[in-house]
Amino acid sequence: MSEHRDVWHIRAVVLPDTSEPADFWVCDGVVGREPVDGAQDVPGAFVLPGGLVDAHVHLTMNFGKVMPHADGSEALMSANAAAHRRSGVLAFRDAGCAWGGVPTQLADGPRLQRAGRLLAPPGRGYPNVCHFVDAESLVIAALEDVRAGAAWVKIIGDFPGPDGNWFAAPPTYSRDVLKTLVSAVHADGARVMAHSTGLGAPDLVAAGVDSIEHGMVLTPDLVREMADRQVAWVLTLATAHKHLGTLVDQQSPVGAYVRGQLDRIRHLLPEAHARGVPILAGSDEVRVGTFVDELHWITRFGLSADQALRAASTNARAWLGFTPAGAGGCADFVTYLHDPREDVSALREPAAVVVRGRLLAAAV
Repeated sequence: MSEHRDVWHIRAVVLPDTSEPADFWVCDGVVGREPVDGAQDVPGAFVLPGGLVDAHVHLTMNFGKVMPHADGSEALMSANAAAHRRSGVLAFRDAGCAWGGVPTQLADGPRLQRAGRLLAPPGRGYPNVCHFVDAESLVIAALEDVRAGAAWVKIIGDFPGPDGNWFAAPPTYSRDVLKTLVSAVHADGARVMAHSTGLGAPDLVAAGVDSIEHGMVLTPDLVREMADRQVAWVLTLATAHKHLGTLVDQQSPVGAYVRGQLDRIRHLLPEAHARGVPILAGSDEVRVGTFVDELHWITRFGLSADQALRAASTNARAWLGFTPAGAGGCADFVTYLHDPREDVSALREPAAVVVRGRLLAAAV
């Protein structure tokens, strides 16, 4: 749909906290409660200020080669960002630069926080994706990224051995090295996100990292420590299913093992939420524009649709520190025809997407 005059009227239920419709007007990129002459109505019965927040994306990576662009290219990053935006994701955190690409903020959004390179010890990460750095040089490499504009440092906290077992992946860096890293990064005003599918999480949490990405082998004791420290658990369950789904269906010892590991997460996630661990959601390696699949998996693993929505919107926005949205805040919002607190499937088809006060897409 083509762009319109940037004066809008929204009458909708404000997600996720209200139940009655309210009126808002947008003029010159500002959201207010006072009527504005000539405002055009925005379609939709429910409005999500700030849109969805995807806490784990990779703009420089062309997963499945679905985009006609090279990994790390400006064209790919722009296309990935546009696909996120069309799906209603208006803020995201890039979880590690690869292939020489460095994401930058686009005028049409989504709003961006980014990590630097994916830092890992030599031979303990993904070829062509990770930047390999030994323990002695880890802090230097991390601070290079921060001083080049990264708000986050990304480290590979554990990595599978020859058996390829995610859940038994040994730690990469020692706890003392991690503590030194976190202290230096925090002193420079940035934060640390840590990939962990295996056994590295205890050292990572004890060292003071800010978020655990994936977190496939967390324990009740570790969840309590994460709650005390307010370490976020960034779920990437759709990506886990992408890699493990065929194993889950196998009637074999391997299948039983994988099912047992996932059942443990299914029991632990509601406990983590109840204890106050910040729960965030990330699309990671799934096809760009299908972030709602992650929210479906979160509901299958024990959270309600309302809790999943908050993990991918207001809670994520607040924890990550994005600009507040809504009346008096940034004029970014997405509207929907149906209530996603009842069924997250309602998020699949935005009625309208508005970024910085400009209507970029609307249902016909």
